[in-house]
Amino acid sequence: MTMSELISAYNGKLSKTENELEEIRAKVERNERAAETLEARAKKKRDTAKKLRRSMNKVKSVDWKEEVIRPLAEELSKRLGKKACVYGPYGIGAKVAIALVDDQDGLLMEKEWTGITVEPSFDDDGSLYFQYETGAVCDRYAKGTLGQMSGLNNITARLPDSVEEILGVLQHHEAAVQKMKEEE
Repeated sequence: MTMSELISAYNGKLSKTENELEEIRAKVERNERAAETLEARAKKKRDTAKKLRRSMNKVKSVDWKEEVIRPLAEELSKRLGKKACVYGPYGIGAKVAIALVDDQDGLLMEKEWTGITVEPSFDDDGSLYFQYETGAVCDRYAKGTLGQMSGLNNITARLPDSVEEILGVLQHHEAAVQKMKEEE
């Protein structure tokens, strides 16, 4: 074998290696350009997502008290010719009291009123419905416990659908201040 043959074989292998490396470099460059394009698209998508997140804060949320309870209180008020006061939500059960009074001045505990206490509940499918306190009480939670103080001993039933039926389950409440004085 001659030196020129060895050099020629070397040059052939070198040329083949350089071609192989050039093909790989071209693939690397294509992949890097594709990655840059994807990164630019990803940045645009992230920017869009950030704007959408900000726009979520501008969407007015729906409130069951405002959308269900207040209109119910207004309808009861019209039907009875009284003024409606809505208190709550309060306590563990997120209870809301609808008090129907002759006048809204002064403290509720100082006057007689007609009303209903309701709390939200959910069916198995997640549908909202309301329970109302029937006026009956059980002794599930001992006196002075959080459950008792939160009204969890008050027996509830599913709130009827029609306003007429709801009018039938309203309860009359005497002035709490007067009641306390009588008990002394």
